[in-house]
Amino acid sequence: MRDVPLPEEQLDQLWSRLESAPDRASDPFHTPVLGTVQAVDGLCGLRTVVLRRAERALRRLVCHTDARSSKVADLAASPQASWLFYDRAARLQVRVSGTVQLHIDDELADVQWHASRLSSRRCYLARPGPGATLDGPALTLPAELVDRAPLEEEAAAGRDHFAVLACTVDAIDCLILQYQGHRRLHFAWDGECWQARWLAP
Repeated sequence: MRDVPLPEEQLDQLWSRLESAPDRASDPFHTPVLGTVQAVDGLCGLRTVVLRRAERALRRLVCHTDARSSKVADLAASPQASWLFYDRAARLQVRVSGTVQLHIDDELADVQWHASRLSSRRCYLARPGPGATLDGPALTLPAELVDRAPLEEEAAAGRDHFAVLACTVDAIDCLILQYQGHRRLHFAWDGECWQARWLAP
């Protein structure tokens, strides 16, 4: 096997990947899978989200969602969440778990709303909200916005439906896939620092 970086080096490389992914739509880490405990039945709910921010100093991952979505109800009932990142080319799977804080009507939500593109804010103008039953495959965006981004004043109506999910990371599990044999490295936050241990893959 080739030389293996030290755990602290691998953790540093991982956070660097996470921090750069929000600005690179082509990065596989840009669109992770987010898992929650579904409030309606207690089963695992999975969906692909867009990673909007990764903040190493705060151990925090951030994504946006519609406040009317089921994932918001899920996290209000049980704030634990898991993230799955997979880079096929690098043969790297990363699982992250932590506790999510919902931000809807506060400063962080305001900052993230104004930092988002108008084309992204258009999603929050949909009526009815996510998960509502429809008579058929109807579009839920306002008819005048189906083919264009909203103007600033038009987008403002969607602010009440905008939510930020900020997950404080407690554990990171990295699976490095190799022909010679896979390796698995687990990091757990102990309240002061990251503790690393190698696990059987």
